[in-house]
Amino acid sequence: MKDKRTWEILQDLEDAFDKVITIEFLVERLQLALEKNNMSEIIDITHALNAFLPVFIQNYDENLKKTWNHVVKRDYECVVKKQKDTIGIDSYVEYEDILKYEEFKKNGGKIETGNVDITQG
Repeated sequence: MKDKRTWEILQDLEDAFDKVITIEFLVERLQLALEKNNMSEIIDITHALNAFLPVFIQNYDENLKKTWNHVVKRDYECVVKKQKDTIGIDSYVEYEDILKYEEFKKNGGKIETGNVDITQG
C-alpha cells in the first residue's frame, strides 16, 4: 500500500462488505421459518431484512465512494496531470459517471427519457 490512509480506507470497504454475513444469516433463518411455515418468524425476519438492507447498501456505497475518491481518483489525477503536461489532454471520470455507464450497458445501451428512447448508435 502507498500509505496508511489507503490501507485504512480499503479495510473500511472490506468491513462494510463483510456485513453481508448478517443478510446471509437472516436469509438462512427465513428459509427455516418458511420450512416450518412459521408466519410470525417469516414476518419478523422479512421486516429485519427490509430494515437492514438499505442501511447495508448505503454504508457500502459510502465506503466504495470514499475508496474510489482516495485510491482511483488520486491515481487517475496523476495520470491526467502527466497527459496534460505531455500532450495537453485534460479529462476526468467521476464515480457517478461510471455508475451511469454501467446502468447504460445493463439496459442494452438505451436511455429512456419519457417518450423518447435514445439508443447507443
